[in-house]
Amino acid sequence: LRPHPVSFLREDLARRRILTCAEAGARRDRSLVRLAGLVLVRQKPGSAKGVLFITIEDETGVANLVVWPALFEASRRVVLGAQMLGVEGQVQ
Repeated sequence: LRPHPVSFLREDLARRRILTCAEAGARRDRSLVRLAGLVLVRQKPGSAKGVLFITIEDETGVANLVVWPALFEASRRVVLGAQMLGVEGQVQ
């Protein structure tokens, strides 16, 4: 048997102090976290005043991200084109 490729990726992410989605979700409100995952959904409703909502997934679950308009504009190509994202922000 060979180790699953995700285990190697998770080891590298852990060395970079990037939490799993489950770990990030268990943190207290306003805690600063870093996490990474595959992009499942991007939504930019017209009623959201330029806010983009992204759902990412890793081997432990999902995380919902809120991308404010200024960050979206500064990182448009990455935010819209990436299949996997590493992010840093506050738990809410």
